[in-house]
Amino acid sequence: MRRIVAELTALLTQREKDFAERGIDSIAAYRRARPDEDPYGDVFLVVDGWGILRGEFEPLEQGITNLAVRGLSYGIHVVLTANRWAEVRPALRDTLGSRYELRLGDPFESEVSRHAAANVPAGVPGRGIIKDNLHFLAALPRLDDKSTVDDLTDGVRALVDSVASTWPGVGSAGPAGSAAARGAAAGRVGGGRAGRGGAGDRTVRRGPEPGDPRLRPGSALPHLRRHRVGQVQLARASGGAGRAMYEPILQRLRDLGTPGIVLSGSPQEGLLVGDVAPIRLVPGRGRLHHRRHGTRLVQTAKAV
Repeated sequence: MRRIVAELTALLTQREKDFAERGIDSIAAYRRARPDEDPYGDVFLVVDGWGILRGEFEPLEQGITNLAVRGLSYGIHVVLTANRWAEVRPALRDTLGSRYELRLGDPFESEVSRHAAANVPAGVPGRGIIKDNLHFLAALPRLDDKSTVDDLTDGVRALVDSVASTWPGVGSAGPAGSAAARGAAAGRVGGGRAGRGGAGDRTVRRGPEPGDPRLRPGSALPHLRRHRVGQVQLARASGGAGRAMYEPILQRLRDLGTPGIVLSGSPQEGLLVGDVAPIRLVPGRGRLHHRRHGTRLVQTAKAV
């Protein structure tokens, strides 16, 4: 939870900076011209059980309140649930623009209307009131025509899978270089001239001559995507990594802006990936750097 709040606070700070530098005056304008380096769009921090969080992670209360106060204008939303309104301090409560009040144990605790709260029927899950004393009915987040909650996790998972399968997303993968560079790259991976023809083409391809720049370490890296090579993963110990960054392969990966994860290590190694230098972290924790998406804290898992 601490990591999530820290990441959202960093995102808020970055967006405040972007708005000022780009002259953006509203979140609506930002949505229309969202930069490629921001992959998130609108972000929602959902806290299910505010009273429990305050009891177990009290230092986070101020950070979340700060996100609620400053974040809405920058596309960062805070959604929370509580058993009683008294669990939410006034500084946070005043920032909650949309409030949905389910049936309360004591209607006198209602923030909407005591009379309307007393008229919320018992034994009807999802019924509640909103401002202007209007009643509402909420539905379970599932599409399988079931109304049970004991298997709600499966229902939500099915909903998410259904949405994901019908929402392929938009956007481009980013520039692939100039047309001249693409033309020069044609046929260079694998040696010789590729020629034209289908899968059954048996044109003889002559490999590169000695001294050809195509034989240099890392020369094929920029063209691997064209030939459907999905990933190239390299890993090494952090000791001496600063010196190793001048090796041809690693230098070429660095020149290409390849994403990388820097795990725990000595800060004396210097910058290894982008502007990221090692720091002391718990096992598996690291910082993922992407030239378009920036740097974020991640947790890797141990393969078993």
